Amino acid sequence: YTLEVIMAQRGSATAVVFIMATSVTTIIVYEFLVRPIVSRYFKQKKDDHNSERIKKSLPETMIKEMLSRHEAFFGSEGNGRVRDARVVVIGLGGVGSHLATMLGRAGVRWLRLVDFDLVSLSSLNRHAAAGLRDVGTKKTECVKRFIEATAPFVQIDSCPIMFDSRTKEQILSDDIDIVFDCIDDVDTKAILVEACVKKNLRIICAMGAGAKADPTRLCVAPLADAVHDPLAVKLRWKLRGRGLDYGGLEDPNHDGKVADPFTVLCVYSYEPPRCGLLPLTQEQRIEGANNFGALTNFRVRVLPVLGAMPAIMGHGMAAIGLCQLAGQPISPSPREPLSRKVKQKMLQDLKKREARREFGSHALPEQCDWLDFLSPELEYLITEVWRARCAVTNRKLERRPLALARWWRSARPFFSDGTTEERQSLPLVLVDELILLAPHLAERLDSALNIAAAQAQSRQSSADDTQQALFQAAANALGGEQQARRIDNRLQYMRVISCKGS
Repeated sequence: YTLEVIMAQRGSATAVVFIMATSVTTIIVYEFLVRPIVSRYFKQKKDDHNSERIKKSLPETMIKEMLSRHEAFFGSEGNGRVRDARVVVIGLGGVGSHLATMLGRAGVRWLRLVDFDLVSLSSLNRHAAAGLRDVGTKKTECVKRFIEATAPFVQIDSCPIMFDSRTKEQILSDDIDIVFDCIDDVDTKAILVEACVKKNLRIICAMGAGAKADPTRLCVAPLADAVHDPLAVKLRWKLRGRGLDYGGLEDPNHDGKVADPFTVLCVYSYEPPRCGLLPLTQEQRIEGANNFGALTNFRVRVLPVLGAMPAIMGHGMAAIGLCQLAGQPISPSPREPLSRKVKQKMLQDLKKREARREFGSHALPEQCDWLDFLSPELEYLITEVWRARCAVTNRKLERRPLALARWWRSARPFFSDGTTEERQSLPLVLVDELILLAPHLAERLDSALNIAAAQAQSRQSSADDTQQALFQAAANALGGEQQARRIDNRLQYMRVISCKGS
């Protein structure tokens, strides 16, 4: 009818043009709109069908061979714990995608993948599972397809939703064995950490991988120990506002809640960022930057990323988490090696206080010649025994140095008015007689022990009474007898380890 009207009014030539235009439009719509959607739908159905078929038909002997290297590494019992694990990965970008694929290859029984975002072209430089054909698809489905193609016996729960205060109960069930945090938004990270702590769930967090390039500066440590990482610093600040202090408090008599620094483990780099956020584009400046964020209050400016760094961080998290699941947790180095300048400064401060203790307030550090330990022993004491944190408050003082102080069990007397010859015959101070404190606590401990030792000498107390007086003075200075006994146990552990090593 339409053609008849056109021919009657416009002539046959116009009708031919109309037919050609309609045909071309139909072909374009079909080829570029209808066909891709239909093809993707049926391909997804086919992939799901094939995955289910492989999952049902894959013999246990093949699965066992696929996981044989892990069984050789963890043993049958440890590998069995990994196979029975229920794990959640939140955030499937550069870090999370590499982590999730390694967990799949390890054969965890059940894996929940959480991410609201889609695969973009700019994420292909670091994503573990995505290719060009995945651009525009959900990250959860992309990673799920990859794992099902590699380890179809792993149960995947795909959750293409955003983790926040409204969805946390839906995502974090009580039967989860471990949670991996690969979120790059600090407010969301704080919500997740707080939720896991309250539910008593193990959690491993990824800190900033953007703008960094040196793999030798990656560390695994409690959140309280992560230094020189802007994301870790801001996360601790956010958690402190929520009542969880992962920096510690300097006052040992503080009544506030101090979080256990070992409950939240993180992977971070202490390398200073090599570059900053990219500037806003002209379009973003004109229309307003808030109109370009993925979500409200999310970062708009782009952070440069070297694709290899998120991959390394994700694989590191997988290694730590799998060892924990297998019941064979590692004991990571708590932080980067101490610089020579920091060690020298702490040693000079100790020498100054020791010299003044025996020679008076005008003594010089050079007069202290009774410290008997080497630089490696000092670094072991600071980083391994005390984990670069105050022995009382558990706080890492990043902007102010910590101080070394002599403990009450030291064989060398704390009060001496003898001659130089008599001093030279006194025992030397060994490294296992030192503790690490905030500077004001070190001064308080020195003063308490000096007074107690002087009083015991004036009363001519017995050796046992003197030891009891010194212990009580140390306990009173640092917050009680329980605190003093805890420090005693830590130093005793160091002596046992040293004896085994020798």
